Amino acid sequence: MKRLFPTRPFVVFLAGAAAFSVAFSPLCALRATAAPDAAPKSDYIRLRDALNADAAQGAAATKEWLATGTNGALITRARLQRLLALTYLSKLNDAKSALAVLDAGMAQAQQAKADPDQQLAQATLLIAKARILTSQRQDQPAAELVEKNLPVLLEAGSDVLREALVIYGKALDQLKQEQRMVPVVQQVLAAHPEFAEDSWVMGQLVNNLVGQGEGKAALGYAKLLWMVCPFDTESLAAATNLLTATWMAAELNAATGNAFLTAQTDSAAPNPLTSIALPELSSDALAAALKALPSTKTHERITLLLLQGEWREAMLAARRSLLEHPGTDNSAAVLEMARVFKAADLNLVRANAFLEYFKTGKGANPLDAFFKEHPAPETPAAQ
Repeated sequence: MKRLFPTRPFVVFLAGAAAFSVAFSPLCALRATAAPDAAPKSDYIRLRDALNADAAQGAAATKEWLATGTNGALITRARLQRLLALTYLSKLNDAKSALAVLDAGMAQAQQAKADPDQQLAQATLLIAKARILTSQRQDQPAAELVEKNLPVLLEAGSDVLREALVIYGKALDQLKQEQRMVPVVQQVLAAHPEFAEDSWVMGQLVNNLVGQGEGKAALGYAKLLWMVCPFDTESLAAATNLLTATWMAAELNAATGNAFLTAQTDSAAPNPLTSIALPELSSDALAAALKALPSTKTHERITLLLLQGEWREAMLAARRSLLEHPGTDNSAAVLEMARVFKAADLNLVRANAFLEYFKTGKGANPLDAFFKEHPAPETPAAQ
């Protein structure tokens, strides 16, 4: 299937953005493996070093340690099983033993229902197995493994879930069955709506919806990505390219895409984005994600508020972040405020005006008008 994303980039104007540019970490970037729990830490390091020093001897020592069911916490055992499996594969050229280690680990993790790290341990091993299967050109079993265990991956969290999606996508590419990605990503968005700002995940979904002739749905998801993506040149260019390419595929001309680009710097110009219906996201999932989010996760909180259409609350959260850190590098908070303008206005006009105002102090502050347009809800009068 011909890919829409990435395409040749359109120019996106961000006035003054260079003065505030920051390196946003992608929402679902893979996190570094956490340090093993305190009790078996010395064993973990000892066995890791043994595997690095001498693969055969290290593998024997690790197998012996793992044979004792009481050794170490579940997640530590899972990480050692993954390390042992990769050692078998890459250093001992023994894919059969690698897969056997992972299968045994998954069976153990599946039984440990009372362990708080059960889902993470299972996901760690599932991803390792899927990666090994794809390396062995067993793409169909790898894809089926992800599909069958999607509930486990959904429970394990965004970081490991995205890693699984990348492996799954590679397997489907090899199988020429990319359309299988659509229901999987839709389930991911239903459980983890924060993935709406992940350009790779949303690009996969939009591309495959277009390939299935679902252009209307594709445009809804492309619009959603554009609204909530970070306010930096790379993210905005990716989201804009996806939108304009989706219009191009539907209409076989660039007229609508060019009209959208014109509207980005002229708020009076007709904006075709206003007529596109957004996909429905689970309000329960959004509320649960917002409730579970630590107060320090400002970017993620704003994303969830934007997905709920809570423009005022999103702007208040961004402004609060700016005011709570006076005299420090506040570029991230400023760009968050610009991101809220973008989502609410569906153009970059006031977002860029705010960046210019913040940098120079010249002109009117568009924040004043924004809060007038989005006032606080009225408190019911006391009876």
